[in-house]
Amino acid sequence: MLISAGIAASLQVGKVPVALPYLQTDLSMSLVQSSWVVSIFALVAAAGAAFLGMAAERLGQARMAVFGLVLTATAGLAGSVVPDGYTLLLTRVGEGFGFLLTATSIPPLIYRVASQQHRRTALALWSLFLPTGSFLMMVLSGPTLAVADWRVLWVATSILILCVTVPVFLVGRSMPRAPATSPPEPGQESHPLSLARPAVVIAAMTFGLCAACILS
Repeated sequence: MLISAGIAASLQVGKVPVALPYLQTDLSMSLVQSSWVVSIFALVAAAGAAFLGMAAERLGQARMAVFGLVLTATAGLAGSVVPDGYTLLLTRVGEGFGFLLTATSIPPLIYRVASQQHRRTALALWSLFLPTGSFLMMVLSGPTLAVADWRVLWVATSILILCVTVPVFLVGRSMPRAPATSPPEPGQESHPLSLARPAVVIAAMTFGLCAACILS
């Protein structure tokens, strides 16, 4: 169910490209507004992924995963009633932050829930959540928009996300509380993924350039 929640949240990524012509017509959106509506998720991820990941670790991944799903669904419902492109962009920012909270909080939950022998398989399946959700949404958006308004698509995806929030909440409640981690002693080696390590910075820049090539 945790992987299903990630797939449901990623539907918000794939719903815009197919619906964009309808958005431009209905909301009189300019080309600049349209480009921001499409790319705002990438900007939110670049600006806040590390900070939201650290916040989830401190406040509890299960709690932040549920909050992220609810925020994504709420912003999607708000987007279904917007009167113009600027307001739609604001709701997309909310969807982006909710999606990012979900994407950074669920992997630690999968690691804790899965047994040791199935942990690698579960995390490998989790890596497919974004392409799977985006692909499904792009495939289903066409037939849906042929018979319904784009606002119906926004409402339907939000309701689906709220439905998968319930089992995520129940999984979080059934999990034992993670032991608190103490800060490293002076002179003790830092975390292997610490941002102070040059290798981490180089890896982040490499992935950033790769994403820029893909999205350009």
